[in-house]
Amino acid sequence: MRALGLVTFAAVALIILGFLLYAIFGQRQTGTAVASPTPTATVTLTARPTATTTPTPSLSAIGPTTSPEQLADRLGDALEASDFERLRALIDPAGFFYQHSQTGGVQPITADQAIDLFKRNSAGGTLHVQVQRRPIRPRTGFQPVADDFITSTWMQYEGLASERVDLMLKNETGGWFWSGVLINAPPQ
Repeated sequence: MRALGLVTFAAVALIILGFLLYAIFGQRQTGTAVASPTPTATVTLTARPTATTTPTPSLSAIGPTTSPEQLADRLGDALEASDFERLRALIDPAGFFYQHSQTGGVQPITADQAIDLFKRNSAGGTLHVQVQRRPIRPRTGFQPVADDFITSTWMQYEGLASERVDLMLKNETGGWFWSGVLINAPPQ
């Protein structure tokens, strides 16, 4: 009888020990944890991704734009894809001119400010643009500071169905950058 009592005691002790271990360490497989009254360690669970994606190479990985044609092509591709990261990489580090036709001169803004304007003024935060990459024309007097420009049509931008936007291209210390836009530009 005494042996049966000892076995019963051991079984009950193991069950209690199991519950205590469960309460302290929780179920690690599901990521659920139960806090102990006096924690002795902190555990951080991180979910492992189930799928991988291949990032699009940045323009800095491709290299700087070395001609107005190369800039026109990259700018057209980025605008038509509404790829704000590629657009940011093309913007002139000296500043970006965001100007409406028949308005006075404007102060340059940063690349981040330009991208913010594009997102806020486009339908659903996505640009809908068609870019005419050629011909590349020399800048005229009423346009923002640049060397050349190409034309584009922006749809569903600033609440308008469609408007012409000149894209200003500038040679800055041997590299070509997107230096600004002239919104609602008159035909050339």
